[in-house]
Amino acid sequence: MSKIEIKRKISVAALCLQAAEAIIVVHCSMELAQHYKLHRAQAAIVLLITVLFMVAICLLQFYRYVRVLNQGVALMKQHRYEAAIALFSHMHQYFEKHPWVDKYRYLLLISCSAIPMKVMCVMNITACHVLLKNKELATFYYNTLVKLYKGHEIQLPWYDALLNNKE
Repeated sequence: MSKIEIKRKISVAALCLQAAEAIIVVHCSMELAQHYKLHRAQAAIVLLITVLFMVAICLLQFYRYVRVLNQGVALMKQHRYEAAIALFSHMHQYFEKHPWVDKYRYLLLISCSAIPMKVMCVMNITACHVLLKNKELATFYYNTLVKLYKGHEIQLPWYDALLNNKE
């Protein structure tokens, strides 16, 4: 088992623990409201604090994946494309499972980029395959990129250079 697979299993376990903690916090806040016979306004404040706590967890997860994106770019600069592909694939899977995080990133002031994180991941995977000269995989990910980013013009000169066998 590679280090990346171990890290993935650890991150999945961490996500499960965070979800369990959030459920426990919501349950405890409701139990607390019932136990102390809080008024509706007080119970609403407790619930609001709970929701803010859960949003904070989501924001921390997102910022963690932004750091992973930066690590992947650093790996590309070091010409370690296979490791970068693994990181970008892991990020892409995260944004596939949690599309709302990517969708509302601008409203939550997480990122003001016009390009969604999921598209950015696929673009970086495509770039890595181009740099590795894997024509079939680069074409597959390029087609995936075109499907993801419909209605926008995609200009990837390095992809065209690979197709035309330019160095």
